Order: sequence, then C-alpha cells, then structure tokens
Amino acid sequence: MTGHWRKGSMAFAVAVLVAGILRLVLPERWAGLLAVRAKWIDCLILLGLGALMATLVMFVPHSRPA
Repeated sequence: MTGHWRKGSMAFAVAVLVAGILRLVLPERWAGLLAVRAKWIDCLILLGLGALMATLVMFVPHSRPA
C-alpha cells in the first residue's frame, strides 16, 4: 500500500524540527553531528526546512481513489 506518504513525510518533518530544537538547546559538545556550522545557521536551516516540509504536507490535497 503506497497511500501512507503523508504520514511518512510528516514524520520526517517532525524529525527535522526536533533536530533543530535539539541543536538549539544542547551544548556544543553534546550536539554531535547536529553541529555542522554556527549554531544560529544550523537552527535556522533545520527549523525552517522542517516547518516548510510540514506546511507542504498539510497543504497538498488528498487524492481520491479511482
């Protein structure tokens, strides 16, 4: 069954948002691979991308089965 793309996409968006929040609150030595660039750049990219993905998933219309 391939109709679960919306749940999977939303789960991915939530994971990216959680990564952004963790990058924001964790100290540098605990951030691990979340710390790639400056903290504000990492947070901006992760939170922005997660919010964009979640918004797109919510606005794509449901397809009706044939």
